[in-house]
Amino acid sequence: MVVAAVFLVVLQGVLGGLRVLLDDKTVAKVHACTGPLFFSVAVAIATLTSRRFQNKFSQSETAVSGMPLGGWIATGLLFASYIQLVAGAQLRHLDPAVGPSTFRWLVLFHLVGAATVAALSLAAVCESFGLIVTGSGRDVGRRFLSAAILFFVCSQVLLGFGAWIVSWGLPLGLLPDALASRVPETNAVVVARSSLSSLIVTGHVLIGMMILGASVVYCIVSGGLPEAAGVKLVSRRRALA
Repeated sequence: MVVAAVFLVVLQGVLGGLRVLLDDKTVAKVHACTGPLFFSVAVAIATLTSRRFQNKFSQSETAVSGMPLGGWIATGLLFASYIQLVAGAQLRHLDPAVGPSTFRWLVLFHLVGAATVAALSLAAVCESFGLIVTGSGRDVGRRFLSAAILFFVCSQVLLGFGAWIVSWGLPLGLLPDALASRVPETNAVVVARSSLSSLIVTGHVLIGMMILGASVVYCIVSGGLPEAAGVKLVSRRRALA
């Protein structure tokens, strides 16, 4: 995993340099996808090597058959959060040659991804608080993480709506004609790359990264990531030996 982190950070640096020199949309999209991937690996390394996780793992050496429900939910939330960031990068670095139909499909995919992340984060809260499986809501850390992820997701939805408005105006084209005709017309002009637009879009990306990072930690402490990857973790004492 450390080797993967080194490789990704070098790749990210090369892509960043190409992004500045070439100013190419494709490079920008790839650069926006590898960044969250490196961030996820770095958060996973920090979590797996932390003293709290090592102590907790050493106290529960007994093997558990199969992945628990919380692990499945956490794993789905982790992958959905990353895919959502990838989908957002396609919209943020949109090619001017993209047609209206392709743009609508990208927006639809992003909206479906947002709904998926919201549903999984709500499921994570219910599972960690013991509302789905009786007796599973005993870990205070998992409760805090799931609640924090749900809070970030709710904030992300509001920021996403704001990012749409400052980037493309009110989404009247996505509404039915009967409903869109009732919205009063406005003379506000959408200014590309304005200070307000940069602030909201950057905040939208930042909260998305926080959701991803928290999902990585939540996935690890829920038994999802190690079990899903088939990794046999050992304590720090054994590793040094």
